[in-house]
Amino acid sequence: MAGRGRLVSCLCLGLFGVLCWVWVSFASFPDEQRIMVSYDTLDQGPFKPQSALSDIELSPMSSYRGPGNQDQRSNKELPIILWWSAGLFPHFPGDTERIDCATSSCLATSNRKWLPSLSYLLEPTVVSLKEKNRLRREGLAPVLYMQSHCDVPSDRDRYVRELMKYIEVDSYGKCLNNKALPAHLEDTSTATGEEASFMRFVGRYKFHLALENGHCQDYMTEKLWRPLRQGCVPVYRGSPVVADWMPNNHSIIIIDDFPSPKALASFLKFLDENDNEYAKYLAFKNIHSVTNTHLLEALETREWGVNDMSKPNYLNGFECYVCDRENARLAAERASRKAPEINLPPKPKMATNAHMGCPLPSPGYREVQDLPADDGWLQMWPQDYWQSLDQAEGLEALIRTNESDPALLWKHIQRITVRRARGKH
Repeated sequence: MAGRGRLVSCLCLGLFGVLCWVWVSFASFPDEQRIMVSYDTLDQGPFKPQSALSDIELSPMSSYRGPGNQDQRSNKELPIILWWSAGLFPHFPGDTERIDCATSSCLATSNRKWLPSLSYLLEPTVVSLKEKNRLRREGLAPVLYMQSHCDVPSDRDRYVRELMKYIEVDSYGKCLNNKALPAHLEDTSTATGEEASFMRFVGRYKFHLALENGHCQDYMTEKLWRPLRQGCVPVYRGSPVVADWMPNNHSIIIIDDFPSPKALASFLKFLDENDNEYAKYLAFKNIHSVTNTHLLEALETREWGVNDMSKPNYLNGFECYVCDRENARLAAERASRKAPEINLPPKPKMATNAHMGCPLPSPGYREVQDLPADDGWLQMWPQDYWQSLDQAEGLEALIRTNESDPALLWKHIQRITVRRARGKH
C-alpha cells in the first residue's frame, strides 16, 4: 500500500439522519511527492478499505469524459472514491469503475434529481383550465393526494387529514385513501415511467399535494417537479429553500406560508373560483415568465443530466464533484511540497450535517407536546433520528481510527452509548 495518501472523507447525513455513504480518497503518488495531512485524531496509517486498494486494472473506455479532462494517468495512479453503501453505487456491472470527470479522473468503488431540464417544466399543461373547470362541475375534487408510503418522518398524512376537513381532496394510493385508481393505472410503473395516461389522470386536478418524506434542505423530488410539468399546481412542503429553485415566485404554493390547514384550504378555494388568479401559477409555462436566473444558470452549467446519455447522472455528477476537487487538493499538496515557502498545504475538507443533514422530525400538524404518548409517529421517528446520528458518529469514529471492517461499526456505537450513559459524551 506504499504511496497511498491519507484519508479525506465526507460524511453525508441522509434522510432521517441515516448515514448514506462515505467518500474516501487516496492518491498513488510516490512518497517523495506526498504531503501528509496532520489530523489531531489521525495518527495511524492510511485507511485501508477491504479491497478498494487491490491491484485493479480496468478498461480505459468510459461512457463520459469531461470537456477539459486530459488525465493520462493509469488506474493505479488515480485517487479512489469509496462508496460505503454498495446499494448506492452508480456503476454497472462490477464494483469498480474509472470515472473521467470535467478536469480529472478517479477510481470509484463500492468494495470494502432530479429536474431533467428547463424544457421539462415548459411542456404545455396536460389538461387545459377549461377542461379542469368542466371536471370540477362534474364532481372532481380540486386537490389530489397520491401516496402509498404512509409512515414517514415528515408526518404528512397528519397534515393532509386535517386539511381534508376544510376542502375536498381525492386521495389515491394507500395513505388516507378515499378513491380507487383506474385498473390500468394500478401498476406503479405508469407513475415512475411517466406514461401519458398517468400524466393526464393526475393533470386533471388543479392542485397536487406534494409533501416530501422529510424536510431536508437539498431534498426535492419528483413529487414537486412532475406536477409543475403537468400544469397541476404543487401545494408543497419539504425543502426550506424550495423557492430558490422555482421558475418564478408564483409557481407553487408553500404550505408553511399559511398558519393552519384551514387557512390554506381557504386560499385554494379562492384560486379554484378565480381563473385569472389560478392561471398566474401556470404563467411560467411561457419561457419569458421564467425569471429565476439562479435556476437557469444551474441547469445550464451543471455537469450531470437526467435521461441524458451524453452526461453523467446526478450520482455520477456528485462523484465527479468530489473527484475534481480531490485532484486539485492533491496538486496543491505537491506544489506545497516543492515550494512550501510559497504554497501553503491545503486544508482537509469534511462535510458537516449542514451539507446533507435533515432536522429533527416534527409532527405534520400541531406540536410534539400535543400528541398522545402512544402516538405511532412519536414513538418511531424522533428516536430513529437520534439513533441514526449515533450511527453516523460511530462511522466517523470507525474511519478516524482506520478501521475497515463494517462489523466494527456497532462496537463504536456501543462505546458512544456507554460514554453517554456515564455522562462522558
